[in-house]
Formats: sequence, C-alpha cells, structure tokens
Amino acid sequence: MELIDIFKSIKNNVICCIVLDMIAAMLCVAASLSLTLFVQRIIDGKYIEAMYMILLNLGLYIVAYSFNYIYLIQKNKAKMLGTLKYREYITQIIRNAKSKIKESEYISKLNNDGNQIENAIELIFNLIDTILYVISAFVGLIILHWGIAIASLVIFSLNLILPRLLKKKSEENERLRSQNSENYLRNLTDFLEGYSVWNLYNKKGILTRLLDKENL
Repeated sequence: MELIDIFKSIKNNVICCIVLDMIAAMLCVAASLSLTLFVQRIIDGKYIEAMYMILLNLGLYIVAYSFNYIYLIQKNKAKMLGTLKYREYITQIIRNAKSKIKESEYISKLNNDGNQIENAIELIFNLIDTILYVISAFVGLIILHWGIAIASLVIFSLNLILPRLLKKKSEENERLRSQNSENYLRNLTDFLEGYSVWNLYNKKGILTRLLDKENL
C-alpha cells in the first residue's frame, strides 16, 4: 500500500483539514492587518476607531485559534485513520496468506511502517500548513501595498537561493582546506622521516624554511 492510497482513503478528512487550516491562516493574516489599521488610526488621532481595531484584532485571533484547534483535532484524526487503514491492510494480508506467516516480519511492518506513515502524514500536513500561511501572508501584503509584497517575494527568493550558492562555495573552500592540510601533513611526515640526515649535516634551517613555506 502506497502513501497516496492512504490519503485517498482519508481524502474527506484531508480536505476538511486543508479548509480549516486555510481559514485559520486567512484570519491570522487579517488580524495582523488590523494591527496596521490600529497604528494608522493612532497616527490619525482617531482613538475610538483604534479601540475598535484592537477589539477586531482580538476577535480575529480568537476565531483563528479556534479554527486552528479544530484543525489540529482533525489532523490527528486523519493520522489515526491513516494508521488504522494500513493496519487493516496488513491484517488482510495475514488473513489471505496461503503459506506460513512470518510473525516477526508483519509485527515489524506494523511498528516501523506504521510510525513512518504517521510521520509522513505529519510532514505533508506541515508542508500544506506552511504553503497556506505563505500564500495568505503574501495576499495580505498585496492588500497592504503591492510594493511590500514584491519586496518580500524578492527577499524570500534570495533566502532560498543564496544559502545554496554559499553552500557550494563553502564546500569548495572546505575541500581545498582539507586538501592543503593533507598535503602539509604528508610533507611534514616526509621531512621528519629524514630529520636525522638534516640534523647530521646541520641543515635544520633548510628544513624549517621548507616547513614554513608549506605552512603558507
């Protein structure tokens, strides 16, 4: 049984979770925008309207966290149903088995694969959650000002691209440093193996200069 089959079997729960999470994300963004309106009303000296904005902000956050709480319940339910679906699948295999059943093999599948399925479902839900909040935040920034949205998109893109570029450069520098260190240690070993000869002919100064040169 593939993970996609498990998601198909719990698609109604998945859709419910996505809708709840999307509503919670939009409400959180709306609550953040209401804080902007609050600051604007304070600047304009409209203190009564500013108070209304604070109340609106509080109400939006309460509703948003309520939806988020229901979302978490539904997500845990989806994980449980997905795990149960896999257990039913394994149980059915055992029932239909025509030869001797390897008990340890199926117990291992139930434990290990069951945990992996739960972790995979959790990971997918977290990915969906992140995508929904990013989209909602971007829409909120467009509502606030399109220039801020574009600037945020550019910064977000740079945060994704720059670490990869710097990682390649860092790996190359690390490789060169490691190679130089290996060369120095190899040369140092060779020099020290012939130390008695250098010392016999009173040429330790040459050895020192060579080592200093390699160290550079």
